[in-house]
Amino acid sequence: MSKTPLNPRTTAYEFFGPPGALFVTLAVPITTYALYFGCSEQTGGCPPPPPTIVPNIIDAVGDPKWWKGLWDTQATIMYFAWYIFCVVSWKVLPGDWIEGVTLRTGGKIKYKINGASRHQSMGHANILS
Repeated sequence: MSKTPLNPRTTAYEFFGPPGALFVTLAVPITTYALYFGCSEQTGGCPPPPPTIVPNIIDAVGDPKWWKGLWDTQATIMYFAWYIFCVVSWKVLPGDWIEGVTLRTGGKIKYKINGASRHQSMGHANILS
């Protein structure tokens, strides 16, 4: 019987590995913000005229009102309310504890599976609101 590792380290990567993952992680929000803020009636439509792109970016980044416009208190409150709901749901709602896959160390971690009851409680909360 050969001694093979339980869960061998990955040797082949997709999307160029960690550098590719970093690129996607940074490029997607930058592209999204560029399209959202760059393609508007104020900038001359989509796509904006090429000679105006760099000056518009410099003007926007240098304006404190633009930075304040990125913050939305209500969205932040809703995000933290949702996060708190998820944590409380995990703690309070019933669910089965199952073991995950075998780790490199040979051990297993237990996870609470209660997604269906969390989904149902969210549906009830929506009906009551």
